[in-house]
Amino acid sequence: MVAIGGAHGNLVGRAMLSGSMSDRSWAEAARQLQASAPYRALRERLGDVIRLPAPAAAWVGELLADDLGRPLLVVVPREADALAWLEAVQLFGTGRAVYFPAPSLTPYQETETSLLVRAQESVALDRIVSGQARTVVATPRALFRRLPARADFSAAALDVKPGDDLPIDELVRHLDRFGYHRTDLVYEIGEYAVRGGLVDFFPPGEDAPIRLDLFGDTIESIRWFDAQSQRSEDTLESIRILPLLLFPGGPEAAGRLADLLGALGGDADLGPEAAERLAALRQSSGFPGWENYLPLLAPRTATLAETLVAPGRSAGRPLILGVDPTALAAEVEHHASRLTADWTARRDHRRLAIAPEDLEWPAEAVEAQLAGAQVRIGDLVLSEVRDGARVEATDFAASTTDLFHGQLPRFPQEVATARSRGERCIIVAPAAHHVRMEDL
Repeated sequence: MVAIGGAHGNLVGRAMLSGSMSDRSWAEAARQLQASAPYRALRERLGDVIRLPAPAAAWVGELLADDLGRPLLVVVPREADALAWLEAVQLFGTGRAVYFPAPSLTPYQETETSLLVRAQESVALDRIVSGQARTVVATPRALFRRLPARADFSAAALDVKPGDDLPIDELVRHLDRFGYHRTDLVYEIGEYAVRGGLVDFFPPGEDAPIRLDLFGDTIESIRWFDAQSQRSEDTLESIRILPLLLFPGGPEAAGRLADLLGALGGDADLGPEAAERLAALRQSSGFPGWENYLPLLAPRTATLAETLVAPGRSAGRPLILGVDPTALAAEVEHHASRLTADWTARRDHRRLAIAPEDLEWPAEAVEAQLAGAQVRIGDLVLSEVRDGARVEATDFAASTTDLFHGQLPRFPQEVATARSRGERCIIVAPAAHHVRMEDL
């Protein structure tokens, strides 16, 4: 429960499960919020914000993005904060928000990135590039990621429909290049199988694997199928095959990467383990985590913020909103120190040791992005001097209220108290609980 307003007028809302800005109550509440003095001040000058808890901040952020006509990049300290933010956006906002994840390990760990993270990254980037997502929520770790340029990612996604010509060999080469693994039967995301004119695969973003039935080179049908029974189910009009690697892999890329890593690391200076790794790449067998080095082969890479800028978009760069700048700075420092420590240890032991700034964006670039955030939600400091100038924060005078888990008898008393103060109460609950809420 969040109370927004203080001396500026009051709105009280309790987000129990779900809601929609299309509802009349939310639309009217949004108009009140947009007319409030703190919101108008923030819209005019952006800058620092205080006393705005995360659920209310998500609401304000969505309204700002709408009013300014700009995409929104929200940076929060931890993954749990990102998921909580998305919950609030689902309640207050348009629903056009996505979480962009980040691997928990550094690229030096020589372990494959979690399949779940790879699938989430691909789906999130596709929603960003296709314009389905206007708001992106991420942690500082994600800002270090070197990402493919928008056009390069779009080229890695295949849209197919019945009647299209798609030779099976060509499809298999594409799946191999972008992180899929061949199996006898398909059960999990990232697997594919070929049996005669049938190609089964499980792409990111789908709840069930897909079966293409081809006659020669022509796709005759596209169906979901049950992974356990392997029986075909509903017919699909089309399917979008998303990559599981953000940069092209496969045997050809492995060979090129071996040559590049050898040149960067100096073949003569590498120890026996590193030599084995390069030999494995040249033999196209690779080693665990070799895909982490693929950005080195890309002619260009992009930041997460850059992927939000559509070509020809008049609104320009995204609006960056940073939550708890002190915690964000600590997270950046923590990841940067891990990168440096891992790189130093590898270099000292004559292992593959590519400089951190070649694999990820430098910490200085990430710090600059966060320092340039147009909206910063931070500590309770209304006014302070920075670089010789006094900076005034926008005060929303918002606060969280009690949760009533196991104490529902208190709920009517709280509502009565709020109404006695002249506050307007908005109670959001799933339809199944409406009668009980009315009784209370």
